[in-house]
Amino acid sequence: AEVARAGGERQRARAMYRQVADQNTTTAWRVRALQELADMATEDNEPERGVTLWRELLTSLPPSHPAAPDARLSLVAALMGNNNIEEALRVCRQAVDAAPNPADVRTSRVACAEVEERDGRWTEASNTYSAVLNDTDTPIEVMVDAALGAARTALASSAPEEANRAIGIGLARAEDPVHRLPLLAMRIQALRALDAGTDLRAAIFERDNLAEQAPEIAWLAFLESAGQARSRGDADMASELLGRALNLPIATEQRARVLVELGGALLDMGQVDAAADRFEQVLKLADDDPIL
Repeated sequence: AEVARAGGERQRARAMYRQVADQNTTTAWRVRALQELADMATEDNEPERGVTLWRELLTSLPPSHPAAPDARLSLVAALMGNNNIEEALRVCRQAVDAAPNPADVRTSRVACAEVEERDGRWTEASNTYSAVLNDTDTPIEVMVDAALGAARTALASSAPEEANRAIGIGLARAEDPVHRLPLLAMRIQALRALDAGTDLRAAIFERDNLAEQAPEIAWLAFLESAGQARSRGDADMASELLGRALNLPIATEQRARVLVELGGALLDMGQVDAAADRFEQVLKLADDDPIL
């Protein structure tokens, strides 16, 4: 199945994974096959099939099985992809209650906060993110997610001071560029809203220096920040951020993703010809690189 999948024979791979899931009595193999089928559903942008597969996996596992916590959160993500917010919230709360250790509790709480945020429940999401963020035992990766979430909900509630405070907590603990870059990108948004010139320039300076040191991380931070800028109607800022990403030494596939987003931002600005040029660049990249 894995050879078929790697070779692009997706239908054959699915059939073989399905056969393993249906006929194998060993839990580990059945779990692996269902996980692969669910991952393929995500790759194929088929959230309904993903929901069905993650449910099937969960019903075949005892609650204490090591794969159960991740399976519950994967089901939450699939439900959100299918816009089934109420059930996603119910499942993630079950994940919190069933979590076997404090680390999984924190991860599940962040997942719940993301569902609340998606549903526009800013206060509930902010409280959940903040509880995880202010827990000094929270692992750095989860803490960064909580800081970013707390900042997003604060900005959505027109509270940039609170957003900046949440990011400050994250930056106080984050040392690696992989953690600092997304936090700095969010801090810059908060500081722009606060019109905090000196602090804003310092944050931009550090972000750009880190981007040069770790372009393989920075391009995605720029891309995500640009997407957030577009969602709040700031296409000019999105275009600037995407231009910075394109100036980095990044892979062809990454460049294509940035160009697609930049084309969208230019369309938002009414620059149809410029947007068409970016999309044509993507097509040329695809012609030159058959992997795209």
